Amino acid sequence: MLPPSEAQEALRRCLERRLVVDLAPLLQAIGTRCRVTVFRRLREVGYRTSFTHGGRYYALADTPRFDENGLWFFRSIGFSQAKGLRATIVELIERSPAGLTYGELGRLTTVRVENALSALVRQGSCRRLRVGQHSVYVGCDPGTATDQARRREEQAQSDWTRALPAASVLDILLEVIRTGGVYVPPRTVTVRLMARGVAVDESQVAAVYAEHGLVPGKKTVQARRSKS
Repeated sequence: MLPPSEAQEALRRCLERRLVVDLAPLLQAIGTRCRVTVFRRLREVGYRTSFTHGGRYYALADTPRFDENGLWFFRSIGFSQAKGLRATIVELIERSPAGLTYGELGRLTTVRVENALSALVRQGSCRRLRVGQHSVYVGCDPGTATDQARRREEQAQSDWTRALPAASVLDILLEVIRTGGVYVPPRTVTVRLMARGVAVDESQVAAVYAEHGLVPGKKTVQARRSKS
């Protein structure tokens, strides 16, 4: 086995050459079978452990070039500024303005996150809320969670609006204009339009209302029409 200073240099050369390795090449580089010795020397050099693949891969501390999410991937192996998988999930959730769904977290991390998410919710490290048709994971702070849920609802409403044909959006707004710009309950508009053969549902009408700032007691559409 190499002496400490030579072992440090051997590990550094191995990691600089290959960027990311598992334990076997590191053991071989310093001529030992002792894992404890390898990790002692790695700590002296400075290293990072992957948050994917069960933390089985290693890189020098300054090798990763992290993206805006604090992640870096070498082929399929991921490293995170937050270090482990659970800490990474919490960091991603808290960074997201509208929280994240299970699918979104999976796409960001490239790993299955179901078990880790369940554990984090039980520990109170994040919260799971139902927003529309999706479960959304938000921060544990009540204020943060409320803001993220609100933004997610706004996104969902915008998505509904974009999914509607422009002609259907116009039909919805015309129903309000016909009443002098007075707010009409979404259910009422839905019934009227369905009778005319326009296929919309109540949630889509509500989404159009939200998109155009229509609220009870305001003549928003009429005011906008008069200014145009």
